[in-house]
Amino acid sequence: MKSAVKVICAAVIALALSVQAFASFSDVDPKAWYARPVETLSEMGAIDGYNDGRFGPDDTLEAVQFLKIVGMIFYPEEIRPQEEEEGWGERFYDAALEHEIIDEELIARDDMYTEINRYKVAAVVSDLMNGVMAEDVAAPDEVTERIGDFEEVPEEFAAAVKTVYAAGVIGGCDDKGTFKGEDFLTRGQAAAIILRMLMPEERLIDGKPPQQAEPEPDPEPEQPVLTPLDDEWFSDSMFLGDSLTCGLGLYSGLKTPTYFYANGKGCWNIRSAKLTRLGGSSTYSFNEMLTYRNWERVIIMFGVNEAGFSTETYIANYSALIDAIRAVRPDAEICIQSILPVTKGIGIYASDIRNKNTALAQLARDKNCLFVNVYECLADAEGYLPSTYKGWDGAHLNDSGYRLWADYLRNHMGG
Repeated sequence: MKSAVKVICAAVIALALSVQAFASFSDVDPKAWYARPVETLSEMGAIDGYNDGRFGPDDTLEAVQFLKIVGMIFYPEEIRPQEEEEGWGERFYDAALEHEIIDEELIARDDMYTEINRYKVAAVVSDLMNGVMAEDVAAPDEVTERIGDFEEVPEEFAAAVKTVYAAGVIGGCDDKGTFKGEDFLTRGQAAAIILRMLMPEERLIDGKPPQQAEPEPDPEPEQPVLTPLDDEWFSDSMFLGDSLTCGLGLYSGLKTPTYFYANGKGCWNIRSAKLTRLGGSSTYSFNEMLTYRNWERVIIMFGVNEAGFSTETYIANYSALIDAIRAVRPDAEICIQSILPVTKGIGIYASDIRNKNTALAQLARDKNCLFVNVYECLADAEGYLPSTYKGWDGAHLNDSGYRLWADYLRNHMGG
């Protein structure tokens, strides 16, 4: 089940990137705190609106409505078909019982169609994370100091409230971290809670959204002072990457290298992909690409398509890719380019890219590769791609951005 949840998380990332405007529901303001969770889960088919085009973010949820959302996301194949002459919610209630995220003491069968309060939601989410998702959330005692009304939490819900707060999935309702467990759950709150379970980068930090509680990034490794290069220097170089690498070859003006790319791929699956050579009509396998010429250097960029991967998994996959290149081209210099910044608001946080880039720099040192921090020339003060260089979707660049990228390479790869 844990691996299945990871697949779901990757799908959620892809959907978040595909949502360009919050226009699905007439009453969902694109600037509202619940807007992206609502739209993302709607794209998944996990939540629905009303027939009149509204979502009703402030409307309260019945217990079984919340259990339906949970079931359709975390164990959809295990929900039985509806039987004749039974209520629509019976099968979702039964599935929740089977997965032990509720019992009849927490939510009685006769009460499934009544509103669910935040205490009971905390209990469901706590059991879901520790059981179905297998996260084994640690909830230290000191977390209670950040919950403004923890002394009022009933004993039977205390552990669950600590767990969901420590995990950053459910937070307080005000600056004091007041939990307000007797309040009924709203549809907007439900969407936010589910998305935080699926996307760890969305989780609260000390009760605040990550963009408001972003930690100070580690300092970027210092770059050496290098000699500017002319374009001929790149003529024995091979660039390897995804659609961003294709864009660099098409729009940057740097024409002397050879560009190989596979749209939508990452370092975890590029070795099994069919690669396109920019300007050619044939496709190549990974080994065919490496033996196409006696490359003096291989210049790599992957990362945006791996936004849903943990830094540890991403680096492990990148390390394996470097080893595979060296097995075929042991004498070629390998140059690792940083992940580029993306436009704010498309589902990828600057902090995650910075963390991965810091780990990439360390990987380059460990593997005796050159690290080229292209990120620094394209990121604004917050670490995002400014509109000056934004392409069609917020993850790709426009012509000016690609030209700036190429100029950075010319000025930071020489010796």
